[in-house]
Amino acid sequence: MSSIVPVGSASRSKMTGKRRSGATTALALDPKPHALGGVAEQGLTLVDAHGDLILEVEEPPGNEQGREYCEYRVNSNPLRQSSSYFETLLHPDKFGEGASVAAKHDSVRSEYASISDVPVQKLPHIRLTDIGSVSRITTVKHIMADFLRALHGLDLSTASPPLSNLANLAIVADRFDALAYFTQYVRRKKFIKALDGKANNKAGSLSEERMRQRVMIGTMLDYPPWAITYSERLIVRGSVRWKAETPSDIAPALWWDLPSRVEGTSAP
Repeated sequence: MSSIVPVGSASRSKMTGKRRSGATTALALDPKPHALGGVAEQGLTLVDAHGDLILEVEEPPGNEQGREYCEYRVNSNPLRQSSSYFETLLHPDKFGEGASVAAKHDSVRSEYASISDVPVQKLPHIRLTDIGSVSRITTVKHIMADFLRALHGLDLSTASPPLSNLANLAIVADRFDALAYFTQYVRRKKFIKALDGKANNKAGSLSEERMRQRVMIGTMLDYPPWAITYSERLIVRGSVRWKAETPSDIAPALWWDLPSRVEGTSAP
């Protein structure tokens, strides 16, 4: 059966469940019409109104029913500074994609006095089709927008995000190799302290999902009090995941299958 291993000072690298296959990220470097129609005009989120790059996000990939498609205008510099994923992807000397983006920037700079003046259609576009194992009840548009705001050093859409939002943001940060930056951002904003101040944290008051979210956040964002306390509570209470028949309505979020030696399989 499955069990929780009490978490102490586990490293973030052991916690993560990253999917790194290049097949999950498609790049569209040339402007083109979109099947959803009018997305560029009506659905664009301006993370940086003067940004030099358009990120296109489609989740879940390949699913025409219930899929979400979103676009964000961003600044490539803070993305590269805060995320190893974007630094590698956008580096002009490491991958062809980065070289193509750089060439596109050179082209529009020769045509316009400032990047701020470049129409959205003429900026380089990058499409992402995998933002990590977030909960499916989450609106991808808003979670991804808040993640990108964090990478730009901006305030989130809410001054104190709910626990589930913070958990999903940690998953997205993990997916894009931005945990180190996001951890410092969360500490600076005192999000965890705010959640502790609001919650009734008695042993029997939290649902299993809330405890799992705290274990995951505590490990990913290097906050041992949550990682230790709530992993111990899960051990004492037990989990629906450890029963012979796991409920079919459990969401596929990462906290329901805590990876890499935090939750594993033990001999019967």
